Amino acid sequence: MSEMATEATYGKLRDFLDRQAAGFPATDTGSDIDLLKLMFTPEQAEVEIHMKMAPESAEVIAKRCSKAVEETTRILESMVKDGLIMPVPGKGRNYYMVLQYITGFGENVWAYRLNPEMAEAIDRYSEDVHFDTWLVGQKQMRVVPVNEAVEIAKAEVATYNDIKQMITSHKDISVSPCPCRQLAKNLGRGCDHMIDTELSFDFIARYRIDNGFGRRLTREEALEFVKAAEEEALIVSPVNAREQIAMCFCCGCSCYWVKGLKIQDRPADYVMSSYYAAVDESKCTKCGTCIERCQIDARVEGDRVMKVDLARCIGCGLCVSRCPTGASTLVMKEHPERPPSTLLSRYAEIGQERGVPFGKNRRLLSLVSANTFMKLMSLLHRARLALYFSNIMDKLGRF
Repeated sequence: MSEMATEATYGKLRDFLDRQAAGFPATDTGSDIDLLKLMFTPEQAEVEIHMKMAPESAEVIAKRCSKAVEETTRILESMVKDGLIMPVPGKGRNYYMVLQYITGFGENVWAYRLNPEMAEAIDRYSEDVHFDTWLVGQKQMRVVPVNEAVEIAKAEVATYNDIKQMITSHKDISVSPCPCRQLAKNLGRGCDHMIDTELSFDFIARYRIDNGFGRRLTREEALEFVKAAEEEALIVSPVNAREQIAMCFCCGCSCYWVKGLKIQDRPADYVMSSYYAAVDESKCTKCGTCIERCQIDARVEGDRVMKVDLARCIGCGLCVSRCPTGASTLVMKEHPERPPSTLLSRYAEIGQERGVPFGKNRRLLSLVSANTFMKLMSLLHRARLALYFSNIMDKLGRF
């Protein structure tokens, strides 16, 4: 492949990824193409641009990109191993599906494929596209309070806000390194917080375990992990949906999302959360524990007691769970916003806001969980109807 053809392929790859729900914006500096060249080999880039956000067989993809099936399969499997695409197991074979950059294949690259060159390329691109505010604006994540804070509040907790229930309802659980902390560490500006803090569930967990992007946890181990994360004052940040397939435990030192929130005048306006913190002034001794534990700078020192800046408070409960006098409490909002029903519908909302084809699927995907979607696509392949479905979606301009 000539150098000119390679440049054109990476340009097509950038445009292809930018048409996915969360996007991959172009830059004036060329940092977008520089990063793609480090993440994708030329042959991987050439195959990727012929894929879809629905699982397809190697035969279908091979025909579309004019390659032999054996060669296409080899390239697809290399992309699975590199964490770039999602394999969907079928009867005796894999089907292959595109992942968006963040949240998606970017986490695998950041957490497991970093070297100094890759880390610096990610950092340059992130700065060029203002990645921290990009994440904040898309609301891909939300906040649930640490379990001890909810118990102290004695509130009736919806299942999508109950971290114990969110974890114990899953059979397959994996833990992976935090991509943000791993990147910061490679750039020489890491923090002292624990690294392995990204939990995945169900098909995402199986994918990560099978391909070396995560290690399996039992439910008991996962709950112990949550206790350790709470000790380190990490914010519980699951995906922004009532169905749960992944959650992060974030800090204000390294996490792009939290750092992006911190620079907003009113971080609370950018976070879906059901609670806010309050202070019983008769109990507050102004010890400063709440200020030390707050990752978002929402706790401030008043004349006599500690105060809560409600424009900044995101209801994580970290100030509540370790308040020595019980002065800090969580209060449920009068009209808390419910997260979207499914993760795919949240991505479709983002796509709709960006005006990309995936956004047209918002209503449909609000009815289908990510787990159900994967099972449904496997059944369609088995019934030889998957390609028919994919072609219809193409004609409707939904892929």
